[in-house]
Amino acid sequence: MDAKTIAQRLSVDLYGKGQIDLIDELFTEDYVVHTPTLGYTPDRAGLRQSVLDMHANLSDITSEVTHVVVQGDLMVIRWTVSAIHSGSFFGAPPTGNRCTTSGINICRLKEGKIAEEWQESDNLGMLQQMGLIPTEEVAA
Repeated sequence: MDAKTIAQRLSVDLYGKGQIDLIDELFTEDYVVHTPTLGYTPDRAGLRQSVLDMHANLSDITSEVTHVVVQGDLMVIRWTVSAIHSGSFFGAPPTGNRCTTSGINICRLKEGKIAEEWQESDNLGMLQQMGLIPTEEVAA
């Protein structure tokens, strides 16, 4: 599977549609994420649980890949996700707010699968859109 197909399946099918059966297909057995979501292990089991939890607490999820850059065994994906905060999110009750965030994943590929991953996203902006953290204008 080529890198651009991996990027699309990761963002659109795994994160966007919650197709967790893709984890074994897209990630090596010894996969490690160097920036795990709080409370999850940095491996395939933690990834599986975080995707399940995301889909249990967010609805109407859409995810798209906006850029993919590949150099050697490294792939960089820029993505955007939009969803409605419809369930408990790290203990916060649902607000019903739609939120949109973007981020970048850097993946090291090994034999056509993701072996390592680093992710950066606008978590503060997402929490503000959910209404869980005040914006600067509200705080002032």
